[in-house]
Amino acid sequence: MVKVNSAEELLNFYAAGERNFENSDLTAAILPGVNLRDINLSGAILARADLSGADLSNAVLLRANMSTAMLNKADFSHANLTRADFSRAVMTKTIFVQATMLRTNLSGTILLQANLENARLREANLKDANLRGANLEGTNLVQAQYNHKTLFPEGFDPIKATKTLMPDYPIPTNVNDAEGWNYFWKYLITKGYQYDFLCHIFDDSDWLIPFLQKLEYKTVLCAGNGISLEAYILAYIGFDVTVLDVSAYANQYLANYPLSYQELNWFAYFSDNNLDNISTAEISNKVKTVKFITGSIFDSEICPGLFDVIITRSTVQLFNLMSEDKLIEAMQSLLNRLSPTGLLINHGHNAYKINEFLQNWLLNQGICASTKIDDKLENTNQKFVYLRGTSG
Repeated sequence: MVKVNSAEELLNFYAAGERNFENSDLTAAILPGVNLRDINLSGAILARADLSGADLSNAVLLRANMSTAMLNKADFSHANLTRADFSRAVMTKTIFVQATMLRTNLSGTILLQANLENARLREANLKDANLRGANLEGTNLVQAQYNHKTLFPEGFDPIKATKTLMPDYPIPTNVNDAEGWNYFWKYLITKGYQYDFLCHIFDDSDWLIPFLQKLEYKTVLCAGNGISLEAYILAYIGFDVTVLDVSAYANQYLANYPLSYQELNWFAYFSDNNLDNISTAEISNKVKTVKFITGSIFDSEICPGLFDVIITRSTVQLFNLMSEDKLIEAMQSLLNRLSPTGLLINHGHNAYKINEFLQNWLLNQGICASTKIDDKLENTNQKFVYLRGTSG
């Protein structure tokens, strides 16, 4: 074994046939494109090193420190990287085919289009890692750690792959993050929820359906619907309903959702019907008329309308997490889909200040806006925004 302290020493000894360089200090070493096959760098420090394009196949790097290293297009095929620290390393198109990466720290790494086919990443740390476009075919990710900032390839199911639920997965701060929302709903559904969660949007909304019927409205857009049953109940009553949500997973889940006997109570309640008179076959036929559209409300080409009614529950307020400009843009995007005499219901939860801000903005734009729904009856010939607020 030889302990080296420079890239030049390493290459000289390697050329002479030495392969064991445990605990060497190669901090910030410049080694792009070098051949280091079968090398043992266990415990070595290679923080900030540049090994882009290097061949490290069959290498042993147990507990090596590779943090913030440049490793683009390097080849770690069949390498043993157990407990190595790759935190914040840049590894675009890096190859890890059949590599052993047990408890490897990959937090904050960039693994864009990396090849991790059949690699073993059991209990690896993938928090804040970017794996968009990576090949994870056959990869063992059981009990790997990840968080809401971990970016997996499109369509990848981390819950199924890791057999782990990330604790308390939050709503994506980037409200347009489709994959973030896909995971959010997968997490919520897998974790389990009360059935009435799907209908929480009808809280204190006994007035809604009679009010819409009184105005003889027909078409309804449920924007940011998530997995709520509101769209189904509206369709059952007789409205022409379209669902627009950025999450393909939420749309697919709801489109195939099996109604329980408990949930039939909601259909009976809002249709002023006796539960005994509710036909599951009739419900099934009517809910099939709901149109599910996946996309952003900012895409004007997606379900442009115009709609008699637009309902958005705890959705518009989320854009305030990004900026006030995004909040206004979200509201304007919905208004653009609203008929000239339509009603936009913006339901905010614990969002009274946001609703106050929106009301002032709307009034300055010459658009009728109120926290009282009955004010619409005095403004039937123009667009009207009902800014509803609930708390708790």
